[in-house]
Amino acid sequence: MRLAAGKPDSLEASQAYIIWATWRRFLSTVSAGTDFACVKYLITQSYTRQTFGDTISRWFGVSKLPEEFMERFSAVGRALAVILAIVSAFVSNPIIAPLLLLFGGIAAIGNTPERNTKNYQMAIVLVIGANLLEAVPYIGTYLVAIFTGLGIAFVGASIVAITITLEQRITRDWLSPSSKPVGQVKTAL
Repeated sequence: MRLAAGKPDSLEASQAYIIWATWRRFLSTVSAGTDFACVKYLITQSYTRQTFGDTISRWFGVSKLPEEFMERFSAVGRALAVILAIVSAFVSNPIIAPLLLLFGGIAAIGNTPERNTKNYQMAIVLVIGANLLEAVPYIGTYLVAIFTGLGIAFVGASIVAITITLEQRITRDWLSPSSKPVGQVKTAL
């Protein structure tokens, strides 16, 4: 995986180079004081994992990201959310809740509508029902913290799913030609 004169010598090295270049560009953009406008752009402009990868590629000036990278990107977000939810039972820090929202949102990128519906349901159950686990002797408080953290991550996933869905519907309603007759009115969002 050696990079000779800045060029990758294998497929694995080229993927690692893309990831490295993306993070280098992201960190330099953030350190330049853009206050995460690029992250907002990436989330609101992305419909699926592949178009999200294309958006990252255009934004950071790197070549096209493979589909498997976007699947791993979402999987890493999901794994980090679960790990951080477990850690939150033992460590108290004000940055944990925003990180759970962020990792949950990353995990939701590219979900299908059916999967988003399941995420909405899990978010509601976890947020409302996590406190009931306090009745479990000895470990109840830890279980409450873990499942509350998971609930926060699912709320982040739900927020990203709702944002992407609304953006898709607004784009469909205003930027694509309508195939409905003139007198027909849409009644639901």
